[in-house]
Amino acid sequence: GVELLFIGISSYMIYFSTLIQSRALLVNSCLALLSYISYYTSQNFADSFGWPLTLVIVGLSFISVSFISLQLFQAKKDEVQDLID
Repeated sequence: GVELLFIGISSYMIYFSTLIQSRALLVNSCLALLSYISYYTSQNFADSFGWPLTLVIVGLSFISVSFISLQLFQAKKDEVQDLID
């Protein structure tokens, strides 16, 4: 329940930061989401045989979240710049 709500709020804050063009909010929202991913994997997969594979998947998810966040921010920035011009 609460964990799913946290993911939803973090994801929405990433989107919202692109709407208001706040780089600080984007960084904090991404850090919150990445921290939760790290917490979740350490709580649920630390004692399993697949821990190294889990670390690779978590690393790829970090890269994906960062890439998508930056793409959203840049797209919104370009959209606003087009409106100004």
